[in-house]
Amino acid sequence: MSRRSQHTDSWVRTRPVLWSVLAITVPGLGYTVSQLVIADRALASAAPVGLVFGLVFAAGTALLKVALDR
Repeated sequence: MSRRSQHTDSWVRTRPVLWSVLAITVPGLGYTVSQLVIADRALASAAPVGLVFGLVFAAGTALLKVALDR
């Protein structure tokens, strides 16, 4: 693992709340914006689905990270 990658990994591990917020927000916003632009959905219907998508994505990422670290 490169030095920069090790530094980033240790930085993320020491800030789990920030990692969680980013892991939920980035994919959730991406999904919400794509639904607003591509599917022409209303914000009120796209935002809750985007939030659920972000939560599922973050949980899946965390589980995969734990499984691969073993």
